[in-house]
Amino acid sequence: MTDASSVASATVTGAYIDSVTPGGAADRAGIRAGDVVTRFNGLPVTNRIDLTAQVRVLPGGTTATVTYVRSGNTYTVEVALGNL
Repeated sequence: MTDASSVASATVTGAYIDSVTPGGAADRAGIRAGDVVTRFNGLPVTNRIDLTAQVRVLPGGTTATVTYVRSGNTYTVEVALGNL
């Protein structure tokens, strides 16, 4: 991830997804490279550090709601967090 504000093509504030791990939580939820996560469990995501912090407070296996923007359209999906 990187901050969407540092990506010229990003049109919203949030966490820009650089790549997705095959078979990982984001991949299983349909999130792709180039998406910008704007909300996590209803809370705004302002940058990559914000999203990382919000994810880390939840235990693995928890289901979370992720809102992201792709090609100007907003989507919301449920993501089952993995375990490290």
